[in-house]
Amino acid sequence: MNRVLTSSRASAASVAICHAFDRLLRLYRSPRNDGNVKAYLILAFCLLPFAMPCIAANEAYYNYLRGLVEERAGNTTKALEAYEKVVQEDPQALEAFRDIAQLRLRMGQPDAALKAAERVKELAPGNPSSFLFLGNVYVAQGDLAKAAEAYESALKLDPQNLRALENLGNYYAILDPDRSIAYYQRYLEINTRDADICFQMALVHQKKGDFKKARALYQQSLELDPDQVASHLGMAELYEEEKSTAAAVMEYQAAARIQPSNGVTLMRLGNLFYRDRQWEEAERIFKIVEPLSPDDPTVHYWLARVQEEKKSWKDAAAEAQKAYTLSQDPQFLPLLAYYLTLDRQITQAVTVLEKARTTDPNSANVLLFLGMNYLDLDKPDKAKDALVKGVALYPKDAQMRFQLAIAEDKLGHFDDAVREFQDLLTIDPKNAAAMNYLGYSWAELGIRLEEAEKLIRQAVSLDPDSGAYADSLGWVRYKRGDAAEARNLLEKAVLLSPDPLIYDHLGDASLADKHPEEALQAWSKALAMDPKNEAVRKKVQAKGPARLDAVAGANYAKYLEGNFRQVQVLEGHMVVSGELNKHALHAEGEFFYARPDALTLHVSSTVKVHAIEFALQGNKRRVNPPETNPALSQMAFEGMASLIELFSGGMTGTLQVMLDPKLGVRTSYSRPNPSGGQDELTVVSYDFVEGLWLPSDILVENSTIGWEARLILSNWVLNKPDHTK
Repeated sequence: MNRVLTSSRASAASVAICHAFDRLLRLYRSPRNDGNVKAYLILAFCLLPFAMPCIAANEAYYNYLRGLVEERAGNTTKALEAYEKVVQEDPQALEAFRDIAQLRLRMGQPDAALKAAERVKELAPGNPSSFLFLGNVYVAQGDLAKAAEAYESALKLDPQNLRALENLGNYYAILDPDRSIAYYQRYLEINTRDADICFQMALVHQKKGDFKKARALYQQSLELDPDQVASHLGMAELYEEEKSTAAAVMEYQAAARIQPSNGVTLMRLGNLFYRDRQWEEAERIFKIVEPLSPDDPTVHYWLARVQEEKKSWKDAAAEAQKAYTLSQDPQFLPLLAYYLTLDRQITQAVTVLEKARTTDPNSANVLLFLGMNYLDLDKPDKAKDALVKGVALYPKDAQMRFQLAIAEDKLGHFDDAVREFQDLLTIDPKNAAAMNYLGYSWAELGIRLEEAEKLIRQAVSLDPDSGAYADSLGWVRYKRGDAAEARNLLEKAVLLSPDPLIYDHLGDASLADKHPEEALQAWSKALAMDPKNEAVRKKVQAKGPARLDAVAGANYAKYLEGNFRQVQVLEGHMVVSGELNKHALHAEGEFFYARPDALTLHVSSTVKVHAIEFALQGNKRRVNPPETNPALSQMAFEGMASLIELFSGGMTGTLQVMLDPKLGVRTSYSRPNPSGGQDELTVVSYDFVEGLWLPSDILVENSTIGWEARLILSNWVLNKPDHTK
C-alpha cells in the first residue's frame, strides 16, 4: 500500500499522525530484530486512537494493520482474512497482494499464491522486483522453467539486477553450466566482493571438472569471507576428488573450527578418515559427533564399522545395537547378528535374526545367516528350514545352496547333500569351495576317489594358496595309497594354513611314508593346537613309546639335530613372559640368528621401558644402552646362549625326548648356568616352517637363580641372508 487516504475534515494534526502511522507500518514490514519490531508495534498501538480519522476514511489501513499483527502472532488464517479484506477495499494494494502470496505458499496453496503474485506483476509491470517475486513463487511451486522466464524478464528491465543474475546462475548450474558461469561472471563484474557467488561459481567449475578454476574461486571466496564454511567444504570435496587426502582433511578441520558443533561437517571428516583407513582418527571424530547428534543412528553405524575394521566384534555389536535402537530400522539387524556371530555370541545372533525374519521373512541375508548360525549351534534341522526357503526364493544363490548342502550332510542325508553340491556346480562351475567339500567328503568315505581327486585338483587350480584345498588333495592321495606325495602335499598345506586337522593328516601320511619322527612331531603339534582331540592323543600314545625307547630316542634327537643344522639364518618375533625373583617380566621384540653362534635380540620399547638391544656372538656380549639393568642383561644373555645351542643343533648329546600323555612328544635340554644352577629348557611345541620343525613354545627355568620364563616364537623368516641384521 503506497498511500494513506485522509478526508478533508481531518485536521492537519490528524493528517500528520496518519502519515507517521503509515511510516511505522513500513518500518514494521522491514526485517528487524524482535526487540525493535515489538517497540514499533507498541508505538503503532499508541498512535492508533489518534489515527482513527485516517482509518475511518480508509478501512483498508485498519485491516492491513490487523493482518500484520495477526501474522506476527502466528495466526496465519486470521492474517490472510485481513489481507484479503484489504485487497477487496483497495484492489491496488500491492504489498497486500505480496503478503497474500507469501501466506498462501506457507499454507501449501501454491495456485492461490501464484494468482496473487500475478496480480503483483500486473500492478507493477515495470518493476523488476515484481518479476523476481513471481519467479520465487514459481520456484516454490517447483516450476523452475517458468521461474527462469520471470527472472529473465526482471533482467530485461534491469540488466544489473544482482538477484536476477544470481537466481539465473543457480538455475542453469545443472542444466547449462557454461550459461550459469556467464550469469555469475556478470554478477561479479558488478559486485566483485560477493563470497557466496564465488563459491557458487566454483561449484559449477568443479562439476565441469575444471579443478584449477574451481580452486581459485574457492580461495577467492575464502579471502573475501574466511569464515565461509561452504567454501572450505567445497575445497575439501575437490581435494577428495584429486585423492589429496591430507589437504582435504585440513579443509574439513578448518570448517570444523568455524562451526565446532556442525555434525554434518564432522561426519564427513570422520568418513574421510575411515576411507583412508585411519581407524583411530575416524573413531575420535565420530565420538565427537555422538553427543552433538544423540538421536542419529548413522553415527553408531559408522562407529560399528570402525570397530569392525579393528576386529573389536563386541564393541561393533554394541554400536550396531544402538543404531537399531535409535532407528528401529530392521536393516541393522543382520549387521548386528553378523557382529554377534564373529564375537561367538551365536545364540544371541540367532535371536536377532529371528526377529529380523519376522519383519522381512524373504531377506536373503537373514535366511543365509540363520542357516549358518544354526549349523554353528549344531542344529542342522533348523538350518535346513531356513536354507530350503532361501534356495526356493533365490535358486541361483551359490552360498545359500552351499550351506543347504552342508545341512543335509550333517543330518546324514549325504545323497541329498551330493545332489545340492552338483546343482551348485551346475550354477557356478568354478565354485572351488563346493568342489573341495564334495571331493573331501568322498575321500573321507573312501568312495569315488578318482572323481574326488579330479574335483579337488580343480579347486586347487582355482585357489592354489588355500591350505584347506591342499590338505584335501594330500588326503585323497593318502587314501589312494600314495603316502610320499600325500606327505609332500600336506607339508605344503600346513605352511599355507597351520591347522590341527592338517597336522593330524600330515602325521598319518608321514607314518605311512616311514617317517615316524615327523609323524610324532605333527601329531604333537595337532595336540598343542587342539588339546581335546582324543583321536590324535591315542595315535601319539599308541606310536610314541615304540619310538622313544633308549635307542629310538637317540635317533629322534638326531632327527631334530639334522633338522636344526639346516638353519643358516633365522629371523622371527619373540614374546617373553615370566618371573625373576618373584618379579614379573614381560618383553617382546625381534630376534636374528646366524649360524653358528650369533644372536641379536631387539626388545621393543614400552611406556615403562626403553628399547634395548642385546647381541651375543661366541663369548662377545654387547648391550645397548650400556646402563641396562645388569641382572636383566645376564638373564637375557644366558637365555640367548641356550637358544643358540638349540638352533645350532649342538644339544643332541643331552637332549631328552619324552612323551606327555596329554600334549604328546616334548623335548627338553639342560645346561649349567655360570651364575648357578641348571637352565632347564623344554620345547612344548614346534612350527613346521619351509620343511623344518622350529620351536614355537619354549619353557625355561632355573630354580637356583629363581627365574622362569615362557618364550613364544613366531613370524619365521628362514635362510634368507638379506634378512640378517
